[in-house]
Amino acid sequence: MSSEDNMVIRPFCKHDLSAIEEIVKKIWNIGLDYKREKEYGFPIGGKSWQQRKAESFRNAILANPSQWYVTEIDKKVVGFCSYFVDEQTSIGTVGQNGVDPHYKGRGIGSRQLRFVLDKIRQAGMKIVEVYTGLNEEHTPARKMYERAGFKPLMDSRIYYMKLTK
Repeated sequence: MSSEDNMVIRPFCKHDLSAIEEIVKKIWNIGLDYKREKEYGFPIGGKSWQQRKAESFRNAILANPSQWYVTEIDKKVVGFCSYFVDEQTSIGTVGQNGVDPHYKGRGIGSRQLRFVLDKIRQAGMKIVEVYTGLNEEHTPARKMYERAGFKPLMDSRIYYMKLTK
């Protein structure tokens, strides 16, 4: 029996916060907070991107804990996933998702995606959307979403400019 046979996706518990934060610090060097710090040459708001991202995750999770889940293998948290629903528009959104790099390539992200899609369906949504970066580092996520049947709706770009005095 492989360790993936022991994979469980379960509701988030408050004691999972530190495990999620550690995964986030390992993987989110593909996102906006990291890119900002690297490009601007200093920590934004006096905090490293890892601190800022961990805090934003903590706040998002604690604001809607019932929409967050963790993935465990052999009782070790190896990933997380979330979703949100808007009953007025009947649009569900695939939220933040991540997998510990040590467990990448084992289909965990795809299983998490299927899991949240089922939750969104059960909530009666008619449409589901997901947002992801267009940079090279987000290519695996985009491929996973496309394999699942998602189609691009709109591209977006962030522009920046350093201000001088």
